[in-house]
Amino acid sequence: MENKKATIYQKLFVILAIVMTLFQIYTSMFRPFSDIILQNYHIALAYTLIFLAAMDSCEGKRGAAIKRILYLAAIIITLVCVAYMVQNYQTLVANVGRVDKATYIIGALLAIVTLYATYKSFG
Repeated sequence: MENKKATIYQKLFVILAIVMTLFQIYTSMFRPFSDIILQNYHIALAYTLIFLAAMDSCEGKRGAAIKRILYLAAIIITLVCVAYMVQNYQTLVANVGRVDKATYIIGALLAIVTLYATYKSFG
């Protein structure tokens, strides 16, 4: 029987999964954020978990380096989009229906990452 060491992606996945679990328990008990802000944090954590799992699954396969770069880019795009939405929450709520160019770009990027995360999760 082989004794495989856990990859860095597996370790990060476990740590982030524990953080997400504790975050969900905490926010369900105390509600420190509005629902929209909470959904943004949930998206960031969930998509990061999806892409970390995808990084680990391509270990040792052909084109793994390029795939890892794509998954890392997806994680970064997700975090940038969520940071933008959290940072500009009040403005976005106040300007419903009047969207600027940056918001369109963030929305398009998040839609693409959502489709990609769905593809990686369900095929």
